[in-house]
Amino acid sequence: EIGLTRKMSKTPKIKLIIRQATLHDVPQLNDLVNSAYRLPGGWTGEHNLISGDRISKEELTEILTQSKIKLYVAQKEEDETICGCFCIKPTAIEGEVEFGMISVYPNMQSSGVGSFLISSAFEIAKTTFSANKAVLTVIHKRKELLAWYYKIGFVATSETRDFPTNHGEAPIVKGDDIHFIVLKKDLLP
Repeated sequence: EIGLTRKMSKTPKIKLIIRQATLHDVPQLNDLVNSAYRLPGGWTGEHNLISGDRISKEELTEILTQSKIKLYVAQKEEDETICGCFCIKPTAIEGEVEFGMISVYPNMQSSGVGSFLISSAFEIAKTTFSANKAVLTVIHKRKELLAWYYKIGFVATSETRDFPTNHGEAPIVKGDDIHFIVLKKDLLP
């Protein structure tokens, strides 16, 4: 347990705890990430752009057994239900980390869980990874999500990355030209 426990402002009855994910969490994480990214219902999903699973149980297991990538979950304090996750890994640039797989169940989106996740990620990046800069990638067609990241201080760089089509069972891209925009944010005032 990381020690980040706080009441979320938009849903005052829910207390969330951030802790590092374990192999025991793989089935629920698989459901969470694939629901958040590929099912309709939430405002952050990719279901209109991409079909197929976002991640497999095997890929999650691989992430959890790597020493450089750390995967964290947000769970409800009262019943330990996982409702969100994110991962952090150092980049090749000293003091810089990359956030990924930021996921909230669609039925909990717009309730403050995502804000809780990202503020927790900022805190962990600074205290655990000694980071002063955060990086993340967003599919360029996800305008609402990009707007949210801009609102919390991320800035688009000139860098783009190709959408991966060579991992596991490749997702099916609906349409042309899917790529990532690289966003960065300074973590120090």
